[in-house]
Amino acid sequence: MEGPTQNGEILFTTPGLTDLQCTLRLSATSPVVFNAWTDPDVIPTWLHTSQWPMVECVSDARPGGELRYRWRTADGKETALRGTFLSVEPPTKSPMGRIVHQEVFEPDWTDGPATVTTLMVPDRDSSTRLSVTIRYVSQEMRDRVAHSPMIGAMEENFSNLHHLFRRDQ
Repeated sequence: MEGPTQNGEILFTTPGLTDLQCTLRLSATSPVVFNAWTDPDVIPTWLHTSQWPMVECVSDARPGGELRYRWRTADGKETALRGTFLSVEPPTKSPMGRIVHQEVFEPDWTDGPATVTTLMVPDRDSSTRLSVTIRYVSQEMRDRVAHSPMIGAMEENFSNLHHLFRRDQ
């Protein structure tokens, strides 16, 4: 898998007509990254921005399990994301973790559910290469998201995640 070589460097690509992919390397093993991605007590520590703190987190990480995140600004504006886990493969039987879920924002500004595939691939020096591929309903929607403030929010989220692991070392 191609991608960044330095911890914390985030690479956004569009590998397919409707796909947006984010790749980065984290200073943590794949089981630790998997836990940060699925544990409802850990997710709010990194999946937020300075303007949009997370106020609700549900993560029932099993096939058919519920996913729900809600954020609220200081002036009371809210947005949420809900979804369902389709496949959850922790990095226990193999070194690579894999999670597939569908998600939709509330209110929905992306024209329907997106399918998100997250891979956690062990890398050298006990680090993990994280790859998140979001498949939208159309190329037009993928392009709209790619040019929206959501990219900046994702960069801040992944920076938070990177710093979470640096702090834990």
